[in-house]
Amino acid sequence: MSNIRQNGKCYTKKRKSYFWDSVGEYIIDVQHIGSTSILGMIAKPIILRVDICHTGGITEGKKIATMGEVHYQELACHYTGSPVSTAAMLHLNISVPNCAVQEHAPLTGWINDVIQHDLRTEDGYLLRSDSPGLGIDLNEEAAIAYPHIPSEPPHWRREDGSVQDW
Repeated sequence: MSNIRQNGKCYTKKRKSYFWDSVGEYIIDVQHIGSTSILGMIAKPIILRVDICHTGGITEGKKIATMGEVHYQELACHYTGSPVSTAAMLHLNISVPNCAVQEHAPLTGWINDVIQHDLRTEDGYLLRSDSPGLGIDLNEEAAIAYPHIPSEPPHWRREDGSVQDW
């Protein structure tokens, strides 16, 4: 966002904060291209932060990455907290040339008993699986030991009544 100056005050941060509060994690792209974006640069880098669990899966994520690639934009997949989504995002990242980074936080506990996988890191890199498919498997016997407990995630609403993702 470009700086707006009125009476010697810069209003960029206020505009940016209002904008991000309005769109949450659903934003695909915010950009200002030109020599004024970062001094000395022709254009600032743009990162596409994609959550394939919200955007339609691997195929739709690949389409977003392809659209970004033609504009020299890099992909940074958002981690959604499951070995299934991590494996899917890893497959997406391996398949595109504009992958910048993969967000990852290894899980511990019961989920690794239920969803068996061979996701591993080495020197800060998430390594591809040698297993077929996404490299994950559901252990149905372990899943029985951890029955689903129905619950509702928080429902956040803004002051104007509009819905906000949690």
